[in-house]
Amino acid sequence: MKAAVLNAFGEALKIETLPYGLIDLRQFDLAEFALDDANDAVAYAAANSGPRELTVLRP
Repeated sequence: MKAAVLNAFGEALKIETLPYGLIDLRQFDLAEFALDDANDAVAYAAANSGPRELTVLRP
């Protein structure tokens, strides 16, 4: 399965997902956006960049 993730510059990255529970995601700050809110997600990612900051688009 593939997922779209925005990096700190608002650029979409394609990543392979991992089996559930393999990585402890509590160390990350996650901001989720619907696909219809992609522009807001890009703006958020640009304003809130950091090594543990993730911005995610959900279908």
